[in-house]
Amino acid sequence: MKRFIPMVLIVVLMLTLFTACDTTQSGKTSTQQTGDSSTQGKVHKLKVLGPVNESAEIKFAEREEYPIWHKFEEMLKAKNLEITYETVPSDQYS
Repeated sequence: MKRFIPMVLIVVLMLTLFTACDTTQSGKTSTQQTGDSSTQGKVHKLKVLGPVNESAEIKFAEREEYPIWHKFEEMLKAKNLEITYETVPSDQYS
């Protein structure tokens, strides 16, 4: 249970980050256009490094089983983001 709350907070913060970057206003798409159209539709890749702090309740390796994970992936896809996750043993993560 000690690890459940931090995991939920991490997911909420990540969702907040992606909704804060929303380019729509009141459900309507923005008409503002950038001068460079080559970046539209381009997938941006991010790499996330984190410790392996697995608890009995939540395991990062079993993230596909959680319904919120699928919603999170849909939001990433809608924002043209691709995340690569890398975990390291907790004692080596500093």
